[in-house]
Amino acid sequence: MMNELSIIGEPRRQRILKLVWDRELSAGDIANDLSDISFGAVSQHLGILVDGGLIRVRREGRSRIYRANRGRMGPLETYLTAFWGEKLDRLKTQAEKIEQLTKQEKDT
Repeated sequence: MMNELSIIGEPRRQRILKLVWDRELSAGDIANDLSDISFGAVSQHLGILVDGGLIRVRREGRSRIYRANRGRMGPLETYLTAFWGEKLDRLKTQAEKIEQLTKQEKDT
């Protein structure tokens, strides 16, 4: 069995984990977001994340629905939340700066 850091060390698994961090998504929805790899590859990554306890899966009809198992991650959850939050905050700040510059250019 792989440890949590080894599991999330793979960039595509990071993307999957981030996708299901705050919401539930079907395997198909996840695969649509990871269009650079096959559905089979997405399925394998999901299996590793489920086996590692980092995401939960439930059945809904014929679909499987995935969501991050944040309670299982312990201190790792705090780190990932802060890490992704900082990236989003930086992106928001950049977007606001660009918007402000664009507005100033229009006003002149």
